[in-house]
Amino acid sequence: VQQNLSDFELVLVQKNKLANSSSRYENSADPIRVNDGVTSAYMIHTADGDPMPWVMLDMDQPHAVFGARVWNRLDNSWYKRFTQISFGVTNNPAVWTSFNSHLFQLCFYYTDVPTVADNPIKVNCSKPIVGRYFAIYKNITGLSSSQQYINIFEIDILAMAKGASLCVSSAQSSFPAASSALLTRWSGLKSPRLDCIFKCTAQPACLFALVIPGNGDCLLFGPSGGLAGFIGGSCFRCVAVLE
Repeated sequence: VQQNLSDFELVLVQKNKLANSSSRYENSADPIRVNDGVTSAYMIHTADGDPMPWVMLDMDQPHAVFGARVWNRLDNSWYKRFTQISFGVTNNPAVWTSFNSHLFQLCFYYTDVPTVADNPIKVNCSKPIVGRYFAIYKNITGLSSSQQYINIFEIDILAMAKGASLCVSSAQSSFPAASSALLTRWSGLKSPRLDCIFKCTAQPACLFALVIPGNGDCLLFGPSGGLAGFIGGSCFRCVAVLE
């Protein structure tokens, strides 16, 4: 399954992956249901008193994760519980046996209070992150006891397609991870991967560059929220998406 996002195709990571959660509310669904393709029948619900609710997926192998979609609970205003949620990715296998939020790279921090119309909730990582393990985890600080849960039905993980070439700059932001946005697209480059890095270096707002397989087009991405707190960088780490 492929999805179009920001004018290039992403792959929906294959379903029915192993899943786990921090806790389980009485009679709620097994965590594996969070990735079975069913978006409204089996609710994953963390338990009372959970100090950091989380749900984690093992994607079997590393993927260059670009974003995710979450099907939220919609009844009785409980959809409002989906807030102060971090989306993280890591390649460290230690998290599977002992969850540690500090071992995840932050893809996105969701602080909105969603409505029914926001279902599914969609996020793009500030930068694509290569890793095998994907998790959402909740900061319960300042939330009432009735809001300190994760209750969702399904997670889709969106990753870059096989053959893409990704170059991520050393640029950092002083604000929590936010969405990335397409800045510009270049076609007809003689040396797409190298020239794409140069294009990104010359663009003050560029966070990462993506070379599309087949046509060799170069896509440059930057922070969607503008340049406040943005510090540019000219050092790049490149990976080829093999799977």
